[in-house]
Order: sequence, then C-alpha cells, then structure tokens
Amino acid sequence: MAARGSRSAAPAPITLAPIVLIKGPEGLLVDRALDRLRALAHEADPNLERTDINAATYQAGQIDVIASPSLFGESRMVIIRDLETMSDALANDLIAYAGAPAPDVWMFLAHPGGNARGKKVIDTITKAKWPVIPADPLKNDRDKLALIASDVRAARRQMDTEAQQALVDALGNDPRAMAGALAQLLSDVSGRITLEDVRRYQAGQISFAQVRSYNLDEYVGLPRDHYEGYANFIHRNLVDLVDMPEGAAHGPDGWCDDLHAGAAAYDEAIKADGGIDIQVLGIGSDGHIGFNEPGGTLASRTHVGVLTEQTRRDNARFFDGDIDQVPTHCVTQGLGTIMDSRAHIFIATGAGKADAVKAMIEGGVTQRWPASILQHHPDVTVLLDEAAASKLELADFYKEVWEKEHL
Repeated sequence: MAARGSRSAAPAPITLAPIVLIKGPEGLLVDRALDRLRALAHEADPNLERTDINAATYQAGQIDVIASPSLFGESRMVIIRDLETMSDALANDLIAYAGAPAPDVWMFLAHPGGNARGKKVIDTITKAKWPVIPADPLKNDRDKLALIASDVRAARRQMDTEAQQALVDALGNDPRAMAGALAQLLSDVSGRITLEDVRRYQAGQISFAQVRSYNLDEYVGLPRDHYEGYANFIHRNLVDLVDMPEGAAHGPDGWCDDLHAGAAAYDEAIKADGGIDIQVLGIGSDGHIGFNEPGGTLASRTHVGVLTEQTRRDNARFFDGDIDQVPTHCVTQGLGTIMDSRAHIFIATGAGKADAVKAMIEGGVTQRWPASILQHHPDVTVLLDEAAASKLELADFYKEVWEKEHL
C-alpha cells in the first residue's frame, strides 16, 4: 500500500566540483548538502584547509587571496552561505571567478533562490554549468513524505506508510524536527517502524517550548555564521530539532566591541533569568570545563579567556586538523558562574580524558584541574564510559554504590 500522496524521490546527487551552488530556502536540505560536500572534500584530501567567508562583509580581492596557490600544496575548501546578503564586491569577484576557478579549491555556495539579491551571480554559475543542488521548500505532505521515504531507504530500513503519514501530521510544520524524530526512531526501533512506534514516540516526546538555554562559551574571532561556532552548534544539535521558541537560546557574545562588558552582561542575564537549572558539562584533557583553563581563579565569573595550546590542539579536529584555524580567545562562563547552577550532568568519554577525570573525582580541589571544583557542588551526575573511567582507583566501589542505589 502506498503512502497517501507519496512519491519515489531520491536526494539530488551530490558530487565535488570547483564550484557547487546549493539553491533554495529549505535550511534542513542546505545543511545536509553542505555536510555531504564537506565530507566528500575531506575524503578527497584529509589535509585540506577550510575558509568560511561572510557574504555581507566581504572585501574585494578576498577570493583571490584565499584561492592563491598554497606553499604546501594543500587543497582548500571555501564556504559562503547567505549569498543573498552579498556585498557588491563579492558579486563582482564571484562572477569573475566562476569563469576560471583556481585548481585545488572547492567552493561551496548557498543561496535561497527566488527574488533574493544575487540573481546575476546565480545565472553566471548556472550558465557555466557548475553543479546546482536544489534545496526547495517542503511545501506539502507529498514533499515531506518523499523526504521521510528517502531517509528510510538510505538507512536500509522499512517504515509503514501509516507511520510515515503520522510523522508528517505531527511534525510536518517543522522539517528539522520531523527529520530529527525520524532519526531517533531509526535509532531506537529495531526492524520495521510502525504506526504504534510513532505513537509511542509522540507520547513520550518532551516539549522544549518553555526551555531557555545558556551556552557555556563561545569562540572570539570566528565569523558569526562559522559552522564551528557554538551558537550555530547549539542550533544544529538542539534548537532546530525541538520546539524551542525563537530567541530562547542564548550564548556569550564573541563579536561585540567590548568583550569584557559583554561577558559581564551575559553573567547578569543568567542571574536575571533565575539562574541555570541543569548545566551539561564535558571536560578537556587538561581538566578545563567551559573554557576555564588551568591556573585561573576557582571563583571566576563569565569572562574573556585565552585558550591554551593544549586546548587548541584538542579542538583542531573540528577545524580540519589545523591548529592555526582554532581561535586563541574565547568568552566563557566562569567557574563561579558554573557552580551557581542547581545541578550538573557531567559527561566524559575516551581514554584521552582519563587523567582529567581521575583528578576531578579523586584528586584535591585545585586550580591545576579546574573541573575539581565540582567536588564542592551538591548535585553532580557523572556519566563515563569505561575508557574515561579507566584510571579511577575506586571505580569498582562507584559501580557498587550506583547499583545499590539505582537498581
């Protein structure tokens, strides 16, 4: 039995080219296309350099500088989103570049299409026959059902047509939430997904409509639209997948003219909003939480900080393995701010965190291991995998206590 209004639709083929345009306003499809292009570029050259260009603030000649031959021969990836905000300088440079792109450079562009600014640029790229990936809006049930069917096929799974329609009926107004729900169902349900599976998911679904979030930290020096900025991270991984209202997600301002004043204002905003109920924390290999590096005061408030070389090396994996792309400064909630939270969920995985975890739990409270301050908080839940817990001397005792209290 075919799903009501369904159609057989495969996602647009995505291949690397010197210039690739993603055209359309559907943010979910734009993000998916960019993610796939980035993955293909990394497969082709794991050592490539990445540059994100802000379309609105672009200065003439930037593309020529970025695309100039590298001394070390690395490939380069250039990403320009929000082309509808492009400066005249960017429009002129893109029109010229489309006729003779540089070797060893992949340029990925995103434009919403329609009557938005930049039609001449789009026409030039199209006439040059560079790939154009559609990201058209999912206007009706048929489009949304096609997306669900495509995702199910890609996962090599099966889903009843009634279940697909129920998912569209429940979450079709928010394609990101719909796709997120499907991903969760594919993860949680073994075998064929049925209507009853979808109903169980809906019954247990948590609403975030009343939730407000406050990020721990933000880099200083990245463009606002940079993929690795934490404001964008929280939207991709939380806000865009649930029913949080517009403006409910907050973060430190890493772009204001007076960073120190902005940090103080962020601390006050948290207080004015009643404080943080639950703080989710990770840990750096050197024991930092947030971006509170070793050696700082244990009572600090939200502040501008300098990132250690160790932290920048650890985070280089998010910047194509290039430490030079990792910012040197940040704005972070201080340890005092973090300790004001009513409860903490602390998560660490991997052997690379084992020393820091041991120092946090079984060492003394010290500036050398900033996370150790959590020993003084009355409500901290620690979640570790075996590797992260491997150096705990009392690991067996902790397991015994947990089993007796929770099983």
